[in-house]
Amino acid sequence: MNRQRTLMTHGLGTILILVLLFLLVSSGQGILQAKMFPGTQIHPGLPSDVRLDGPFVPGRVLVRLEENGPAPAILGRLGLHQVGEIAPLNVVIYAVPPGEERAWARRLSQMEGIRYAEPDYIYTASRTPNDEYYSQYQWNFPHVHAEEGWNITTGSSNVVIAVLDTGVDLTHPDLQAKIVSGYDFINNDADPSDDEGHGTHVAGIAAASTNNHTGVAGMAWGARIMPVKVLDSQGQGALSTIASGIVWAADHGAPIINLSLGGSTPADTLEDAVNHAYRRGALLVAASGNEYTQGNPTSYPAAYDHVLAVGAVGDRNEHAAYSNTGPYVDVVAPGGNPTGDYDTNPNHWIASTFWRGSGQAYAQIAGTSQAAPHVAGLAALILSVNPGLTNDQVETIIEQTADDLGSAGKDDTFGYGVINVLRALQRATSSTPTSTPTSTSTPLPTATPTLTPTPSRTPTPVPTVTPTPSPTR
Repeated sequence: MNRQRTLMTHGLGTILILVLLFLLVSSGQGILQAKMFPGTQIHPGLPSDVRLDGPFVPGRVLVRLEENGPAPAILGRLGLHQVGEIAPLNVVIYAVPPGEERAWARRLSQMEGIRYAEPDYIYTASRTPNDEYYSQYQWNFPHVHAEEGWNITTGSSNVVIAVLDTGVDLTHPDLQAKIVSGYDFINNDADPSDDEGHGTHVAGIAAASTNNHTGVAGMAWGARIMPVKVLDSQGQGALSTIASGIVWAADHGAPIINLSLGGSTPADTLEDAVNHAYRRGALLVAASGNEYTQGNPTSYPAAYDHVLAVGAVGDRNEHAAYSNTGPYVDVVAPGGNPTGDYDTNPNHWIASTFWRGSGQAYAQIAGTSQAAPHVAGLAALILSVNPGLTNDQVETIIEQTADDLGSAGKDDTFGYGVINVLRALQRATSSTPTSTPTSTSTPLPTATPTLTPTPSRTPTPVPTVTPTPSPTR
């Protein structure tokens, strides 16, 4: 769901992007087996400064010896084999069995005469996208540490995000290469093209083509998009349509389903569709709703079990004035927090792809609809580095690595906190899958969805100048 929007056309001037480069350190030789030497004295307690996060070279640890530390020959009797050194720093590089780098770093750090031991961490060029509008308009990705996370992965084409919405602009240059087959439950055909704009905006946040000198960046660059049209040109959709779309997406193998939609009426059919998708192994991500100032009702499907409910924050991690709150809110993500309809500060909106009838377009919109695809994109990144994780495991990683906001622990306003892409991917790389979910495709549903009346939204004209904001809808 979205609260307000302003549009910008492709006519904007090129944005100069500052790219910060860091040293890439990675080299290595063969790995030798190492075993713990019997009787080695290990001192209790793990030093608080032992860093064990981040990607590193497999099978290597760096050991800083004290001036009177153990001779390399002593460490050799532990089964360690020296493969290099940084003599001015008194650092020796040892080979260890791949997968045991963290364990050896802990053990060695506790030995007398060793100042520290750590894996051989990898540093890379900072992945700041070169997309035209990224630097000036897309504050949201650096805000959640996406740039650091992109050093680990930018997403796999094997991971698909189903976007259940008004459809997607299938010809948009920032999206067309990312699309897999979808379905249109409004017109009952295989052409889920957008005729409103909302779905195209959501899809771009989740997985727009990135680093292509065009338009905007998306959270999961490499992931693909499954467009499932369940909302019409007024942004409305019947329960039967939305439930059919959820079932279809799950049955056609989508591991992630984004639902930037909702309402205040619970429905058994909708909950059954959610549970069906969950049993199929899908992670469902839904917007918490934009009605905080209209009574703050509970929003569905966000409030159902087995749905990851996402609220919105602004660029200072403040609660977005429109974002629904409640015990069902699991995490928050950037959604923008404009001060009014004509707020021209780009940091108060979320920029992404848009549909305007012809040609490519980009828009700035604020809402929990924009927050949700940040989380869906993060889920895609997590599955890209660890595809065997279950939907529950992915949700747990997202929640447990969020940066806590508000009251300590989970609260009704921020849930577990604002997502942290880097921490989530670091956790995902070290998590052990409990099973590998599989999906079995089924034929397209044959029932024709029946639309039911829902409150209408006033269409917003596409402005002809940029960045003049448009009226609220």
